[in-house]
Amino acid sequence: MSMDEDSQRMTAFAAYDYAKGTNPDYLNWELKDHGPGFEWVLMGVEKTLNITKFRDIYLTRHLVTYLFFIFCMFSGYVLVYKIFNNKLLASLALVALIFHPRLFAHGFFNPKDIPAMSAFMLSLAAARWAFVKQKWWPFFLLGLICGFGSSIRLMNMVIAAPVGIFLLLDLIRSVKEGKNILPTIGNMAALFSGFCLLLYTSWPALWIDPVASFIEVYESLSNFKWIDYVWFQGSKILSTNLPWDYIPTWFFITTPEVWILLGLAGMILLVANYIFTPKPFLDNTPERNVVLAFICFFLSIITVIKLDAVLYDGWRHMYFIYPCFVVLMAYGINELTKYRSKKIIWAICLLQLIYLGRFFIMAHPFQHVYFNHFISHEDQYLRRHYEMDYWGTSTKDALEWLTQNTGKEKIWVNLDHWEASVRLNTQFISKDLSERFETTPNLDEMDYRIEFFRVDSFRYPNKERPDLQVVREIEVLNSPIYRIVKMR
Repeated sequence: MSMDEDSQRMTAFAAYDYAKGTNPDYLNWELKDHGPGFEWVLMGVEKTLNITKFRDIYLTRHLVTYLFFIFCMFSGYVLVYKIFNNKLLASLALVALIFHPRLFAHGFFNPKDIPAMSAFMLSLAAARWAFVKQKWWPFFLLGLICGFGSSIRLMNMVIAAPVGIFLLLDLIRSVKEGKNILPTIGNMAALFSGFCLLLYTSWPALWIDPVASFIEVYESLSNFKWIDYVWFQGSKILSTNLPWDYIPTWFFITTPEVWILLGLAGMILLVANYIFTPKPFLDNTPERNVVLAFICFFLSIITVIKLDAVLYDGWRHMYFIYPCFVVLMAYGINELTKYRSKKIIWAICLLQLIYLGRFFIMAHPFQHVYFNHFISHEDQYLRRHYEMDYWGTSTKDALEWLTQNTGKEKIWVNLDHWEASVRLNTQFISKDLSERFETTPNLDEMDYRIEFFRVDSFRYPNKERPDLQVVREIEVLNSPIYRIVKMR
């Protein structure tokens, strides 16, 4: 379990109790600005199946989150196939979407960023369908999907700007050509209505005064006051004072190398082709969807830089931009194969997939700490420069190892320093193992201390306690992500 999972589940039940009229303090709650969109789905499954045991609840949440992730990524296959009419290219895009090491691992235990990214992928596919159909009801459906995605993470609404611009271009074209403008106006109204309807109904914080509450939520999230440190490029940096390249750097060093190069090629070729022949990209053609992805990708990054937004834990808050990048990557491959040997390009892609497959096997189940080769993998380098297992999911592995490698009937472990990870995972492991653990904040009472690397260095052994023994340490890419220290 990641250490935010219980607090995320709490947002659903707080909203649910408010909807029932049993939580009047919801509107004064500090987390009301955290959209509960996907939590309604998870809570609905939990209540429908009457799941009450802690482990079963979170196993079910993981399963539903992963299935939603897979379903939405298949819409990415459809999108790329419909744009380029190439099944092989669409298949590669699907593999790139699902088997990005970090996203694949997060697909189970991340109930916030993965659903937001998945909904955004679905909205890109729905936008293509709406542009093709040019009917009000596909645009209404697109609005519903965008509203749902925005109720998970508000930044998902970024797609509304370019879609609105394209509809405005369609309106201008209709006027110039003397066509009936009512269908286009109807599409605009349908999109806006669907967006507002789903956003409003799924977010109780907006119910009393939708406009004022939306402005309040937007201002709260754009000036989010999580004041703590992140570990970036070997330095502790305050979350309210991030460098402008925080997101670009994280994205660049944690996405597979070949995908990065092909995505950059796609961007360059898109800009070049637009300069020489802009009309196909502005008209209602398949190329319009590539421009949509391009705008959403850069607009999102520019927005968070401009707002000086508080971001942390790598680029997880921005995972939703990755589907846009995959579309640009597919465009790059499609264009390059027109001028260069297809066999060479596909061979390079195959080599990337082989390497990723090897990494998946060797790093399992810690694929979420993947870094590409644009950054050094020398001994301890990654740990000394970037956050590793920041949510402490490796704690489960540590706990299970302890049950197999110590003869103690009761094992006392730490309840300090990101204590949620230890507390939650002692409940999450199977009952027969969970009953063997007790937690304490007292160093003198601990048998073992479990530490995972986020921002602070591993605390023990140290100068005051050089005698302490590290009994287990797991490395990924030559940097440790957790250690177990024998305390007595």
